[in-house]
Amino acid sequence: MVYLDMDIRKLIKNYQTPPNGQEIIKCGNILLIAGVSGAGKDSIKHKLVSGKKYGDIISHTTRPPRVNNKIIEKNGIDYYFSDVTTVANMLENNEFIEAKLVHGTIYGSSIKAMQDALKKGIAVTDVDVQGVDEYKNISSSVKAVFVLPPSYEEWISRLKNRYETKETYLHDWPKRRESAIKEINMALKSPHYYFIVNENLDEAVKEIKKYSERSDYIYNDEPARTVAHNILKKLNF
Repeated sequence: MVYLDMDIRKLIKNYQTPPNGQEIIKCGNILLIAGVSGAGKDSIKHKLVSGKKYGDIISHTTRPPRVNNKIIEKNGIDYYFSDVTTVANMLENNEFIEAKLVHGTIYGSSIKAMQDALKKGIAVTDVDVQGVDEYKNISSSVKAVFVLPPSYEEWISRLKNRYETKETYLHDWPKRRESAIKEINMALKSPHYYFIVNENLDEAVKEIKKYSERSDYIYNDEPARTVAHNILKKLNF
């Protein structure tokens, strides 16, 4: 079957986590990493899954592999790179936990990828704030962090380093800005998150491990929330 754009949008809009997927979320130990683009979500996730306790919920995507820090993404490690027809068939067969259409690209976490990740103990993935809400609506035991850069200026510097030219950065900036405003606003209004500033990667990972592994861990994320408000002010200026 040839899937048109409107077919895909309808499939994703109407998609609901199937009962077997919901049961896995309710019973599993799951950590979700959200945050603005460039905050270091991927670096944190890679650091976590390099150990024995965290398993990566490897997402499917319909975009081609990208080059990050001069290294091209690998299929089955960074993402499962799939064509639109394959992903659409998986949606129709209820094989996903959740799926999103982001700027014309499909991203989704499959039930099998979740099961594979949970074999290590704690399943971890990076998602947007809408994805966090969907997981939390199924199970309140799911834990979620919202990662921030230490400042607006540092964030801009990190974003610029992702681009080969100033022109491509400037082309994408309006989209990045709009997305960041939306994500930070939604996260600040939500009770779901532990906010954390990623100034030092090892320290950020250490704090996230305490939060995700210890039920008695008491954290104070007010300083990180202040950073979020400060970044938001500069974005809205």
